Amino acid sequence: KKIQNLTIAPYYGDFYQNPRNGDLIFDFENKLTNEKANQFGINLSWEKDNRIIFIDAFSKKYTTLVKFSYVGDDRNPSEFNNRGYGTARGIDFFISDNQTFNNLEYRISYTYLDSERDYQNYPFEVNPTFYSKHNLSVNTQLWVNPLNSLLGLSYHYTSGRPYTNPNNDNGFLGSYIKPFQSLDFS
Repeated sequence: KKIQNLTIAPYYGDFYQNPRNGDLIFDFENKLTNEKANQFGINLSWEKDNRIIFIDAFSKKYTTLVKFSYVGDDRNPSEFNNRGYGTARGIDFFISDNQTFNNLEYRISYTYLDSERDYQNYPFEVNPTFYSKHNLSVNTQLWVNPLNSLLGLSYHYTSGRPYTNPNNDNGFLGSYIKPFQSLDFS
């Protein structure tokens, strides 16, 4: 629905994904089925005079994720099944503006993601290694007339992702790498 440059769009859907090829290779009994994600959310988008604001709030529920284990000293995974599950909740925020300040354009994007999964050979539900909770990006571009040039400055931040540290008692994926930050000039 569109009201005064504002678009509000709720959404819902079921999404399916094949198991990873590596999992299918070891699934000798052909028991694995598609993994499923049920997602719903709402996004709001406002656009006027070269300014954009976009917000997306979402929730996902994962079911039939692939689980497996390593039996004894075996290096090959076994006991494949689709008993894995998980959740993800978050918000995406984006703003773009090249109107407010003369010759300056800026874009800010931020994502918050709270996710846990019990899948693969995880012993319990935990934040997976490929997600960080916070991601921020700020990009600016300034047109400088006397130089006939465009100058850019960008800042990126990503919070630490989990890992298992054998040197402490934090347990499975209970430690976090240091956050990543980058400041770039062009």
